[in-house]
Amino acid sequence: CTSSTVSPADEKLQTVDRKFIAHRGVNLGCTIAGENSLEAIRLASIAGFDAVETDVRLTADSVLVVMHDNTLNRTCLNADGSELKEKTEVAALTLDQLKSQFILKASAPGNRTPIPTLREYLAECKKSGMQVFIEPKLMDETGKHYRNIIREADEVLGKNNYIITSNNRANVIIRKLGLNE
Repeated sequence: CTSSTVSPADEKLQTVDRKFIAHRGVNLGCTIAGENSLEAIRLASIAGFDAVETDVRLTADSVLVVMHDNTLNRTCLNADGSELKEKTEVAALTLDQLKSQFILKASAPGNRTPIPTLREYLAECKKSGMQVFIEPKLMDETGKHYRNIIREADEVLGKNNYIITSNNRANVIIRKLGLNE
């Protein structure tokens, strides 16, 4: 016969209100939805996640888009569904080129969708009731693009309704700009 005891620490763990974050949405390695796609947000909501993490890059015409890698090769296809043969950098393409020439990878052709802008992504998160963790992937010593990310997030979600996260110098630069709230 064994005794089962619950320590105060165990009780505390059982009562913590945990939040679960879908990393780049629910995409299952680009099988059921494209990574960072609007569908991946909807699936994260259906699956019971509380939040989504996403990555932001800049196009050649200075539009903020949602994309983890600096190239499209791992997560995208040509608009006709064929694989990309050459290295294709996000920063070298305009938004119009991204939207018209490429789609996000997904096993089912019906789930292959265009790359969303940050604004489109944030609007879908708001509609789905998902908290957003935004990771700027661009290095911007001036802080201009970080200000733009924060401005768009404020406009779509409202101040203090999202989180900026980064494993690079972005957080240091954002704080130097006086954007501490």
